[in-house]
Amino acid sequence: MLLGGACVVCGNIDIRVLQINHKNEKDRRGYSLVMAILAGRRGKDDLDLRCANCNLIYEYEKGRRVVAAPLKTLRRNKANLSRGGNPTWSKERVA
Repeated sequence: MLLGGACVVCGNIDIRVLQINHKNEKDRRGYSLVMAILAGRRGKDDLDLRCANCNLIYEYEKGRRVVAAPLKTLRRNKANLSRGGNPTWSKERVA
């Protein structure tokens, strides 16, 4: 079984959500990476298997992703609404 077959954090074994985690951010090739591992052309020391949730949390903790500030709530444009139009979104960011 490739990389243990379960999430190293929570133990999830559902193949539909398992992802290869690259500990050192190098060599992100997807399918060709898996084929290289199976053929013995690439080591697995810097890889582990995580479910999608655990992998995303790991990415945030390592600073590889950042949480964007949410947009303000829907701004009602009264003139547009009175003509039967759609409300518009405010593009201002919440601090």
